[in-house]
Amino acid sequence: VRQTLAALRGQEGPLVDLAGGTGDIALAVRRADPARRIIVADASAGMLEVARARGGAGLEYLHAPAEALPLADGSVAGVTLAFGLRNMTDPAGALREVARVLRPGGSLILLEFSRPQAWFAPFYGLHARFVIPALGAMIARDKRAYTYLVESIRRFPEAGAIARELDRAGLRVTSARPFVFGVAMLHVAVRA
Repeated sequence: VRQTLAALRGQEGPLVDLAGGTGDIALAVRRADPARRIIVADASAGMLEVARARGGAGLEYLHAPAEALPLADGSVAGVTLAFGLRNMTDPAGALREVARVLRPGGSLILLEFSRPQAWFAPFYGLHARFVIPALGAMIARDKRAYTYLVESIRRFPEAGAIARELDRAGLRVTSARPFVFGVAMLHVAVRA
């Protein structure tokens, strides 16, 4: 949230929480910036219903795929996208769509899984392969969903490839910050 608020400083206009799911990020930004218009956008109607139940009238809700947002060109001050890009049908198309709806100077705050640093990769690989699915089976009673999670992370490109995709979409990376030895990466990118 702190990165989002910093990126939006001085930018008028709405924030779109893309692949916003149950609205966690949108609600956190709402608490920190109550005057900002915030739109939770998701391709899943079910997820949006949960977000609506949690956020009520304080947020707006948009049922749309990230690759085809029904928003005007240059109409958005910022976009947050947390752990959703790897699940999109066309991630590069989604990034181009983000660039289209962002106004010049608008920011994308992208948090996504990445490849861990080389020294940490073997430890993380064991954890991801055995511990995460076992916890999913034990706690959520759904080992398949957690096996899919690990597999989708494994197939997703590393941080350098994401930075290149952002550049191809017309977004200039202004900062990149790893978390947990590179398991997740936060990119902030600006539309020129």
